[in-house]
Amino acid sequence: MEHPGQASPPDPAPAGTPAGPGGAGRDGTAHPTRTAVRARARRAGGAVLLWAALALPAVAAEALGLTEPAGPWARAAGLAVLAASAALARHRPLAAFALTAALGLATAPALFTVGHGPALAVLALLLGLRAPRARPRRRASPRRPPWAPRGSRRPAPTRPPSCWC
Repeated sequence: MEHPGQASPPDPAPAGTPAGPGGAGRDGTAHPTRTAVRARARRAGGAVLLWAALALPAVAAEALGLTEPAGPWARAAGLAVLAASAALARHRPLAAFALTAALGLATAPALFTVGHGPALAVLALLLGLRAPRARPRRRASPRRPPWAPRGSRRPAPTRPPSCWC
């Protein structure tokens, strides 16, 4: 029943279509919104570009003969480990760096190799940017100034004395 001056409610969405900003259809199934799908595709595209940037020096170093030749299975395994590192780089940067370091140590006795050194450098930068930072602990009370006497019941001076004589 409509009252004068009141608009009628909108028609419900047909079954299986998103209804409003929540994205749930009339039958209760959840549908991702376009922005969520685009954001997920953008993150995946960024991970693919990161993998290409990590894999390019390794492939180029082997093609130019700067590293010891490896079999096709070793090359494929190395590229797969770099792909896993690229996938982990956003949410688990330490694990991505550790995987790449393990790959460098598995292919040669040195940590920094011609093929995997640039990947280590890029992932070290991302680790520094994305890892949680250590922060000093907050104190409940203000700190005592260094010139205030210890254990004194008098209030600490607001500034150091002008003369120490």
